Amino acid sequence: MSKYKKIAILGIVSYILTVALSGQDLEGNLLAPIWLIAISGIIRLIFYFLSVSVLWKVAKRDVSIFLIIIILSVGVQQFYQSENSLINILINITKIVEFLFYFYIVFLLFSFNKQLKTEVK
Repeated sequence: MSKYKKIAILGIVSYILTVALSGQDLEGNLLAPIWLIAISGIIRLIFYFLSVSVLWKVAKRDVSIFLIIIILSVGVQQFYQSENSLINILINITKIVEFLFYFYIVFLLFSFNKQLKTEVK
């Protein structure tokens, strides 16, 4: 198994961990321990760093868009939490775009080994 596929699998695992650990009770309290959520966040940051460093030379435009989407998603979710329905719609749109682009990057990592073989020929 190539290192690119390992990074892609790390991305899938980190996403599953993030979703699995985001559960809340009716009062809004997190169900998972904080240390486990922190480990999940660290794994996700490691995936971001590795995927950007690997794909930068091949897909600079896609990686740049991915970084902008991550920054927008984090910024909108952290700084604009209010009862305004327009802001809530914007938060949901950024989450959907981040989700789609996240798995596009995972797809690029899975197909990266094939791209190298075609470029060598």
